[in-house]
Amino acid sequence: MATATKERKTSGITLDLEEFKRAVRIAGMAVARKANNSAITNVCIGNGLVTGTDLDCRIDVELMDAQCEPILLPKSRLHTILLNATGSTVTLTPDGSACKIKAKGCEWKLPTEPASEFPLWEPDDLHPMMTLTGDEFRRAVKSVIYAIDRESSRYALGGVLIECVGNTAFFVATDGRRMSIAEVGREAATDDFVGEPKGTEKKSPIVPTSPLVWLSNEAGADETVSIECDAKAFRGNVGGITVTCRLIEGRFPRWRDVLGQELSEAHSVSRCDLAHAVSCAAVVATESSKGVRFAFSGDTLTLTAKSSEAGQSEVECHVQSPANPATVKLDPKYVHHFLKPFGQDDEPCVAIHICKPDGKTVMKVGDSYIGVIMPLAEDA
Repeated sequence: MATATKERKTSGITLDLEEFKRAVRIAGMAVARKANNSAITNVCIGNGLVTGTDLDCRIDVELMDAQCEPILLPKSRLHTILLNATGSTVTLTPDGSACKIKAKGCEWKLPTEPASEFPLWEPDDLHPMMTLTGDEFRRAVKSVIYAIDRESSRYALGGVLIECVGNTAFFVATDGRRMSIAEVGREAATDDFVGEPKGTEKKSPIVPTSPLVWLSNEAGADETVSIECDAKAFRGNVGGITVTCRLIEGRFPRWRDVLGQELSEAHSVSRCDLAHAVSCAAVVATESSKGVRFAFSGDTLTLTAKSSEAGQSEVECHVQSPANPATVKLDPKYVHHFLKPFGQDDEPCVAIHICKPDGKTVMKVGDSYIGVIMPLAEDA
């Protein structure tokens, strides 16, 4: 019998092109663009997963056909290859310190790095926080992230506080000049997670916005988003996608104190009418004179703005349910940011409370979405 003398080659894996492309796109959102450790500029493929990380955040995407020893491939080049590949499948075949990638009519060979250098970390003791439908989670995230402060030296303002009390979860963001709050009912409620824990309660996590946005973008309306956390890490899972990240350290403002316990009587205005009126009035606002004056009188809201270089405007808006006369000057961008996430299926009116004596303005859409805007000085 003849003895085989050929060197044994590592067998490849064949993947569905569209599924693999999706997995690389999603996992690639967490890949570091530049790093001292070049391994984290790659995606890791193997053991049924496609994984990307920048050391602070990690995304794992299930890909059951990727049952192989881990392979590290450069994310940018791999993604470009998959965007240009045709056919229905793609085959990866390790070849020493490289990997052959073959699709219909095309073949590439990319260098790989040792899989042992790809850093993976697992949080020690995660506790279940809640489960939400994809629609609930997406709406909560979308309605608060506009209010974070991406440039503040106070790192806690660069994330979203998630506070859980009983069967209710609160998503809160603020930049110190405005604040947004979304209230949702949580399923599988276990312990409370509050700002100042007592007894068995856990501290409320402050979560970076990117992981929340990534999860919300991939969550189908009827899918289930499950969330866990511990003192240092957050993990969210939806539809075979797991996002794990380190929490933001720091002290979040006492948001309930900012909101206050009692609110003035509300003026009720159509969301669409208010958004249109604010856009019209803000045409003449400038960086040096950016305020729009909101004057409520009976069933009419009059919005005025004026700047020496751009002119002046006056716009009227019908008030469907008037309260006591009140006047306040607000940044129109902040009002627009609060109104923008809502659509046709949401409550059609916004309730506007102008609180005395400071003029703090609280806006509500339904019972679940609240925006707080601090007023501008009259000469702003």
